[in-house]
Amino acid sequence: MTDKHTPGPWQVGNFYPLSVFDGDEYRGPVRIADCSQAGLMVSEARANVRLIAAAPALLAALKEMIAHRRRDYLACDVEPYAACVAAIKQARGE
Repeated sequence: MTDKHTPGPWQVGNFYPLSVFDGDEYRGPVRIADCSQAGLMVSEARANVRLIAAAPALLAALKEMIAHRRRDYLACDVEPYAACVAAIKQARGE
């Protein structure tokens, strides 16, 4: 599985508040996700959109945290570290 994805930052739409966009929503954005037709409550769809929009930043933060631990020779077998590694693998489809 490739590690390539639409680069962030992603943003929650203003015109389509249940969608996530890359770039300017009004000048031809790439729609990353649309939760408006998912049959969800509006509050749940908005929560999903916010989480999806944060995905590139979350992935970058996890990668930096793992690099920091490795660079400083800190224990990499602790539960939070393992959870970060697992989350990145899930994001990559591994």
